[in-house]
Amino acid sequence: MKVIIATDGSEAALEAARAATRLLRGDAHIEVVAVIAAWQDPMEGAGGFAGPVQTEEEADDDYRAGVAEAGAVVAATASVIDAGTDAGVSTVVVPSQSPPGQAVVDLAVQRDADVIVLGAERPGFFERLFSRSVADEVVNEAPCPVLVVPHRT
Repeated sequence: MKVIIATDGSEAALEAARAATRLLRGDAHIEVVAVIAAWQDPMEGAGGFAGPVQTEEEADDDYRAGVAEAGAVVAATASVIDAGTDAGVSTVVVPSQSPPGQAVVDLAVQRDADVIVLGAERPGFFERLFSRSVADEVVNEAPCPVLVVPHRT
């Protein structure tokens, strides 16, 4: 069984990883995934008299910091899983131009995943009214079943 656990490092994501460990078969291959914004060339959107907002070196530094932070997030989530299962666990940081939900769905298609696991915070009234959550996007677009674990406070 191929399992993708999407994480942002939140308590909801860690709770989802723990739930997946309890619910899924021991022979599952688990891939812990964090999505970050792909590197963007600061000159790409620059124009007029002002020029770019940041230098290429600053863009490189921001991207490396994002990769490092996401690496720590997937490692922390993987350690929660490692403590509860003998399943094979790998980690990946996915740079993407797409929104996080779409990036997770695209990865599930590429990996031919059997299930996607993610945590969800309980949104407030205005969040539900005006925005679509990552969980909503994944549930509606995924090519496989999705286990959404609500965060209980």
